[in-house]
Parts: sequence; C-alpha cells; structure tokens
Amino acid sequence: MLKEEIYFSDDNIFKTISEILSKNGLKETPNEAADKVTDGKVSFITVVYGLATDLAKQTISEKDFINGLQNKINVSSAVAQNILKDVKEKILPHVEKINIETEPKEEGPVTAAPVRLVNGNQNFPKRPERPVTPNIENPPERKPRTTKNITPPPEITKPGMPNLPKKPDSYREPIE
Repeated sequence: MLKEEIYFSDDNIFKTISEILSKNGLKETPNEAADKVTDGKVSFITVVYGLATDLAKQTISEKDFINGLQNKINVSSAVAQNILKDVKEKILPHVEKINIETEPKEEGPVTAAPVRLVNGNQNFPKRPERPVTPNIENPPERKPRTTKNITPPPEITKPGMPNLPKKPDSYREPIE
C-alpha cells in the first residue's frame, strides 16, 4: 500500500514563510518560532507550515486555509488572503509528492535452515534429562563436611640462593 507524502524541495522553507509573514505585518524569525514551540506556545511559522502542507496534500480548501489562519493566529481576512496568495506563489511550486510504502513486506517463517547448513549432518549427543520434580520421599543422604586445619607449607630454601631477611613491603599500607 502506497501513501502519498509531501516534501518541500526548498531548503529554506521556514525562512520563506518568515518573509511572507513579515511582509504581511507578522514578524517572527525561525529562531523565535523554535523558542515558542519549546515554550509550548503557538508559532506563526508552524501554523502556516501546517496549513500549507494540508493545502498541498489537498486535505483542506483555500477557504479552510484562510479560516485556519484567522482562528489560529488572529489575522484579518485580507491579511489571510495575502498570506494564501504568497504561499501559492512561493511555497506550493516547491512541493514534491512522494509515494511511500506503508505496509511492511511479508517475510516467511523463520527456519533452522542456516543452522543445518553450518553444522552439516553432524549428530550431537543429547543432554541427559533431569527429573522435573525432586524425590521428596527419599531425599539423598548428605555427607557431613570435614574441616581440617590446613598448615602452610614450610619455607623452601633453594640451593644456591642467599638467605635474605624478609623486609616489610614498602608499597603495602599497614593494617591497623
């Protein structure tokens, strides 16, 4: 299924909208518009951009465009008509319609074919099965742990090595 999207080929579309607005007495730069959007306020540029996009998609009529401007940014009918005229001259000629596929391609079921190809016809031994429930009636006998006192091995002196006295390690911090 293809969906038609609108693309403005003009890289400076927001600058163009800003010029249209300033020509009609509504001054707002793209930076001011970004600040307004960040603060959650209505930006003149984003309103005109949204309405121009809807006009290009033909989801609204020219009358709806004018009414939208009057309702959203409180301009007179004459100013809204001038903005519409400028949008039709400067923005709508730069509109390109692009068809985008919205439905993902159907993929077949995942199979273990790649594993078979990698491993070939090797037969792997099966893991032994463990009982699911432990045998509670006859628990296995536990062996008591034996603890032995382990003594460190005696110091071994190698022949030919001088017996040097052990010095405390100068790099190790003393334990207090």
